[in-house]
Amino acid sequence: MKMILATIILFSYLCNIHAQHITFSDHRTDESSDINFEIIGKQGSNYLVYKNIRWKHVMGVYDEQMKLVSNDRMKFMPEKTFNVDFISYPDFFFMIYQYQKGNVIYCKGVKMGNDGIALSEPFHVDTSRIGAFADKRIYTVTASEDKNHILIYKMMRKGDELTLVPKVFNSSMELTDSTRHILSFNERRDVYGELSINNDGTFLFIHEKKKGNQDNVWQLNVLLHPIKQDSLSQVSIPLGDKFIDEVLIKIDNKNKNYILNSLFCNALRGNITGLFTAGMSWEHFRDPATAFNYFPDSLRSKMNNEGQYSTAFNNLYLRNVILKLGGGFIINLEDFSMRTTGNAFGRNRYDYLYNYPYGGYGDYYYYNPSYYNYYRPFYNRNYTTTYYYYDNILAVSIDNNFGVEWNTLLVKKQGDVETDNFLSFSNKSLGPLHFP
Repeated sequence: MKMILATIILFSYLCNIHAQHITFSDHRTDESSDINFEIIGKQGSNYLVYKNIRWKHVMGVYDEQMKLVSNDRMKFMPEKTFNVDFISYPDFFFMIYQYQKGNVIYCKGVKMGNDGIALSEPFHVDTSRIGAFADKRIYTVTASEDKNHILIYKMMRKGDELTLVPKVFNSSMELTDSTRHILSFNERRDVYGELSINNDGTFLFIHEKKKGNQDNVWQLNVLLHPIKQDSLSQVSIPLGDKFIDEVLIKIDNKNKNYILNSLFCNALRGNITGLFTAGMSWEHFRDPATAFNYFPDSLRSKMNNEGQYSTAFNNLYLRNVILKLGGGFIINLEDFSMRTTGNAFGRNRYDYLYNYPYGGYGDYYYYNPSYYNYYRPFYNRNYTTTYYYYDNILAVSIDNNFGVEWNTLLVKKQGDVETDNFLSFSNKSLGPLHFP
């Protein structure tokens, strides 16, 4: 018997929930529709919300009844600030932001209190000089699960090379490690993923090889960098005669494992047939374990992709992984598709995944609105008409030997026109998970 007592999957449509009180904040007429915001979360007894209103940067502080306590502009942030990240601790949080001045991108940080007031002066993290047509979103911020290691890195392309510059900081934002790596790059065949960092300070990322620009992957490598080591260690993950696409990395800090998941097919640009999983221990990372688990025919018939039996799984995308105490995990996938009228741009899974050469899988907003917390109320790409469809959720339980324990299909149908801000799902853990 399997019991999931903690995970609640929240759909983005209204439902009746008994014995639950929902508190709304007051509407502010001075905050126009031209606003982006990110909910930082509960800090002490307050709820904090970062707001970007045109060129102004505001910190909204709410009490436990969602009454606005303060809504102050952060005047130390330049008008051309375009990317903001938050690393939260019980008594404070760091805000890391980027802005452009001339042809230079500045990355700075500031320590903030639970009342939304700065506890320090802005401090320097890094700078980069860019060309006139270069992508200005250079820096990426992530942290280990225990937040004792903060990783800020940039990956910049020049010709057939990528320059990776990662910096690791401790929980006081003191620099503990900084390196520089040159990676070979072919824009049609190479894909580099985003970096993740474990509780020991080791960061890793994937390097995939494709046969063509929009083909799926035939070769998979993992690049690791233990703290204080000068060079990267490369581990090849055997795929045999199979092909995969996007890889989702999950770090299991308790069991000291790296877990990689992807969907696979049996032929180049073929139909999706199952779930690929690879695992590497922190200590013996050069001996990866792998498994190819085919989706059963009984599940194929339930997916019912418009009656197309052979393509039933082609609209599935990896969403997230929930770890189990014994080393296994539950992976959630979602059936997603979109259709655009009046535009010749392709709309298969390879278009979604491989329209950007490195640093993740293209514009992840394109097919996963819940990946980032940043809300974009009127975000669109100016297509004539774009229809978004977010349908069934597939949850698959995998044991610590990478065998399938069970799968569950959660049936739903969601759709919208021109925006997908209110579609898809997220997970909320309310306590411990219990499994046999």
